[in-house]
Parts: sequence; C-alpha cells; structure tokens
Amino acid sequence: MSAYREGREAVRHKPFALLCAQCAQRRVVRDVDDTFACERCDLEQPVFAVTPRPIDPVTREWRGLPEGMAKATAEDLTAFAREMGITEPATSLTVACNGLDVVVEVATSSGHPIGVDLRVNVVGLPPVTLRVETEEHVDAKRTGLTVEVQTGDAGFDAKVFVESAASPEDLALTLASRAVRQAVVAVLGHVGSVELTELGIEVGLRGEGAYEPARLRELAAALRTIAGAPRVLSPSTEETPRRVNVTRFVLFGAAPIVLASLIHALHRYATFSVLIGFVAAGLAGLVWLALQPPLRRLVAGRSRSHLDFALLRGVLLGDLFAAALSALLLVNGAGDRSAPRHVELVAYEVDYDSEDNQAIVRAMDGPEKHRFSFDDPQRRIHLPATVTATFRQGRLGFPWQQGHAVVHWSSDDAKGK
Repeated sequence: MSAYREGREAVRHKPFALLCAQCAQRRVVRDVDDTFACERCDLEQPVFAVTPRPIDPVTREWRGLPEGMAKATAEDLTAFAREMGITEPATSLTVACNGLDVVVEVATSSGHPIGVDLRVNVVGLPPVTLRVETEEHVDAKRTGLTVEVQTGDAGFDAKVFVESAASPEDLALTLASRAVRQAVVAVLGHVGSVELTELGIEVGLRGEGAYEPARLRELAAALRTIAGAPRVLSPSTEETPRRVNVTRFVLFGAAPIVLASLIHALHRYATFSVLIGFVAAGLAGLVWLALQPPLRRLVAGRSRSHLDFALLRGVLLGDLFAAALSALLLVNGAGDRSAPRHVELVAYEVDYDSEDNQAIVRAMDGPEKHRFSFDDPQRRIHLPATVTATFRQGRLGFPWQQGHAVVHWSSDDAKGK
C-alpha cells in the first residue's frame, strides 16, 4: 500500500490540508492523486513525503539586547547568530525555513540564560505531545492501561510515545507522512518531548551543547517539516469515557468531605499518640492496594490513561488516609466510655508564638510530655505555672484530651487547648 493510501485510510477519506514543502502554501487535498503541484511555486511533490525536503534556514529578522539586559545573556547564541549573518549580540532570531518562520531565542531564568527555545507558529495541527518512549509507557501499553495510536512504522512506534486527546484518526493522518515521522525522531534525539498545539510547535533545548549551531539548524529544519504535516479540516477530540469522568468526580469530590471530617475529628478528639497515624496509614494502604486493579480498569483505554491512573491513585490514597484517620479518631473519642481523669500538671517551659499571639506551655504528666497553646497577645503567661486538663483513655486505647485545658499562673487564668 502506498504512503498516500495509508494516509487516506487513516482519515476515512476525509479531505485534509497540508503545506507545500518548499513555500508553505496551504493545499486542501480532496482527490486521490499521489502528488500535487503547488499553486504558488509549481513544485510537484508527494502528498505524503517519504523523506524531508532539504531546508537551509535563512535569517529574516533578529532582536538585539533589550535595554538593561546584561550582554552575557546573548553570548551563548553568538555562534549561531554569526552563522546566520548577525554579528551583534542577539537574544532572538527569526529564520525562514522553506516559507515558514522558526523563532530561535535564548531561554532565561531570573535573567540568566538556561538554553534555547524554538517555536513555529502554524495553525491546524492536532494537539499532541510526542515523547521519547520510556519503560513506563511500554509497561502501560503491555498491561492494557494505555492505548496509543500506532503508525505501522515499527521504528517510530518503538521510539515515540503519542500522547493526545485528539481523535486517533486525526493523529494517524498527521503522522502518516514518513518525512514527518523522521523529523519527530530527529527532534526527540535532542529533547525529551515536542508539543504540537492548535497554534504551533515549541521545544526547549537545555543542558550542554544547547547552543551548538548544528543542533539549532537541525531542530529548525525538523520543526519546519513537522509544521507542514497533513491536518484534518475539522479536528475532533477523543471523548473521555463516562466511567473516567465519574471516577474523577467521586475521588475529587470526596476529598473536601473527608478533609472536613478529619479536621472535625482532630479538633474534638486529637490523641497524644502518633501511633494512630501509623495505624490509619496501614489501613488506608491495604485498602488502596486492593482498589488498584478496579481503578486501573476504570481509567484504561486512552493514550493519557497512565497519567490519569497516577493522579487518581494519589488522590485515592489521600482520601483513604484522611477517612481512616478520621474514623479512628471518632471511634476512639466519641465512643470512649472510660472515666475522665482530671489532672493538674506543673509547667516546665513557656514559649511564645509571635505570629499567632499564643503562649506555648509544656508540662509533664509523669513520664509523658504535653504541649498546650493559649491565646496570650499580651504575653502575660509565665513560670511558675500549672495546667489543669481532663484526659480520657480512648475506646481504642489512644489517650486524648477532653475539652479545653486551663493554665494558672501568678494572676488571672486563660483558657487554652
């Protein structure tokens, strides 16, 4: 089957558009010819190019140093700028690549150069992120969690992971040209990912060798090839399954509810023992592990499913921990039938929290140390002092404080926690 036939099959015989490989004139393809002649430059060319057309970037315009910016900001781009015929310091060059402009500019952080950003402004491409395929992607596809568009090009499919909410038909068309696939692989030889949006393509080159003229030329030419890829006239998106939306709604919707419950439980029944937190974590972890298979099945089936799974399993763990800790605190406190124990503790230290205007009083109950906080904007609480409080044993064996504690010192009393 010819490359053209493969591409046509990908979009089920819809008309589509592409750009002339020489002058970037837009062409709408409606017929069944393997080639077409550009209306502007008369170049006869294949609809689905097999190899990228040679591209020699030519400087169209450049931007020098803005006022007040250190000259060092542009020094890293000097070699490329000189190759392109610019002898003065420049932070940005716009180079013409077979009819399309590619912007090459210094990327900065806090005024210091960190690399180079390259950008092509072109409309109509489906939104997609093309990444270097990792073991995580391979495992996600092997287990059925993620389903990715396959081009039929074994070399490309093994190297590139296609992540997008665009419809599979739209993506298959854009990647149907072997020249475009080769350009994508070339770009990913320098960066971890390349992002196509409805407004263009952008990549960021960082690290050692980011300013090498040969790399910048290769990237500019590859981005130009990708920018000319076939694209449908009316793009469509892959509809998110209802089961995924319901799962998101349930897990994210439960978060504020369990958090509010936990805050209430901590306010009323907070214990002195950190062990209850470990018990809650253990219970939550066991339930979380048991829920992994059904959660995986609920979100599986799209190119972004592994990202949804990672996010939602994190939200689920947080929900379960908050729910478990809240439940333990409520059972331990609200269900407590032990007799109250009224104590008077001798304070051994008083500190002040200037931000909250509170006195922090530390006192001993036998071998146990306790920390109490009292509103004290005038800083009147001081040693010697005593604290009276009511402790209870807890239904589950985790001691907790019932009600507010009261601090006594040489003058008035102050209620606290």
